[in-house]
Amino acid sequence: MLALHSITKQYDGRTILEAVDLSLQAGDRVGLIGANGAGKSTLLQIAAGFVQPDSGLVTAEGEVTGYLPQQLTADRLSVEEYLAAQAPWPSESYRFDIVLAEVGLAADLKSQLVGELSGGQKTRVGLAALLLRRPTILLLDEPSNNLDTASLNWLGGFIRQFNGAVLMALHDRHMLDELVTEIVELADGRLTSYGGNYSFYLDQKAGERAAQEVHYRHYQTEQKRLKKAIIQKRAMAEKAAKAGAPDNEKGITNYLQDKVSRLYHKDAKTMAKRLERLPEVKRPALERAYSVTIPGQTAAQKLIVAAEAVGFAYGNRPVLREVSFEVRGRERLGVLGANGAGKTTLLKLVAGQLAPSWGRIVLGQEVTVGYYSQELSSFTAHIGIDYLRQSGTSVQACYDMALSLRLAAGDLRRPISQLSYGAQAKLRFARLLLQPLDLLVLDEPTNHLEIGVRHDIETGLQQYGGAIIVASHDEYFLESLELTHKLMLDLDR
Repeated sequence: MLALHSITKQYDGRTILEAVDLSLQAGDRVGLIGANGAGKSTLLQIAAGFVQPDSGLVTAEGEVTGYLPQQLTADRLSVEEYLAAQAPWPSESYRFDIVLAEVGLAADLKSQLVGELSGGQKTRVGLAALLLRRPTILLLDEPSNNLDTASLNWLGGFIRQFNGAVLMALHDRHMLDELVTEIVELADGRLTSYGGNYSFYLDQKAGERAAQEVHYRHYQTEQKRLKKAIIQKRAMAEKAAKAGAPDNEKGITNYLQDKVSRLYHKDAKTMAKRLERLPEVKRPALERAYSVTIPGQTAAQKLIVAAEAVGFAYGNRPVLREVSFEVRGRERLGVLGANGAGKTTLLKLVAGQLAPSWGRIVLGQEVTVGYYSQELSSFTAHIGIDYLRQSGTSVQACYDMALSLRLAAGDLRRPISQLSYGAQAKLRFARLLLQPLDLLVLDEPTNHLEIGVRHDIETGLQQYGGAIIVASHDEYFLESLELTHKLMLDLDR
């Protein structure tokens, strides 16, 4: 169905993809994994025909590909205008109603601006646009981002029932276990395939590493043995050549000594050639231990924030009504609800990004608040390190925090617009965590992040001494935080 032949792609002299081969057949459900910035989005865009490779060939004869990007960039368009722009041919409005219904959205959403939608609603609108093409191949870039539980269940069912091939870049551990039939890992520009789901991939990787370590130890042992034997043979050759003998036996002895010496030298040369020809086995890369330290400490019973009968409306459309809660000390409040229920709006109200239409938000005395937005936009600097330096901390502290989130030093010197969404998410997190804060307000904080970084952040938040208010659809993440309270927002609130 879809085949990638020896695909190579470079950006700014840096090789992203190197001689990558991949084949998809009907019924394949392939999970594409790799570190942030490894090139997963680039690979999907090349497969979809939106980016041209430097070399190599993509073949998908007779197939229709449907590509879902990580983020929609059409905030000023209405949903109907966006769907019309994405449709492969002129479509009547009722067709938009059909695909919106397929992704669980109401038809009256068509008149709403894309920029007013929740993150989960945007993802579903993107899926609706994709369905207009009636694709035979799905290329999905982080499709689980922002989706609520109902939407995730719908997406899982849709992918299982899809008759074509599916290639999806995912960091969602549950979906990688439940949906995929194969894992392909992109690392150092190369693609490696592993049969089975994510758990099976982890088992294979562990076995692979153990085998590499055994192979490397054998190589070291053989290398040391040969080097030692060469030294011994050369020493024996020199000793034989220097050995003395009585005058009446010198002729015969010198002949025999010379012969023995040559034999030892010959053995040494043979072993040296064997050492030269010994295939080099590189030492398996050490798995570096990363640690994310999040500064901040609050008194146990200190009032952090309270919401008193808060409401908010976009124009004449109310989003929140009569929301009340209180957070003290190191409490963890999880804000839950379906896409469009107002979770992001509430977090913006707490963070001071919006003002309530009625009611009020009260912060405790001298409480400092840090806000992480699910929208990766409006960075206040062009270069990564400049963005981090705006926090007022030292250059070294900025690099140290970035490194703890697995951001390379080179990424901090590149234009932010050239970074992957995952690297941009890490950059935003690094900026947030550079200063002590009493309250972290986190909106879908695990979106775009690779699994290892998610785990590191989970560990850091477990040890954080301040309060947390979080909206997330990542069940693993919420469980790790051990929420002290939950606030459920209803769509009709």
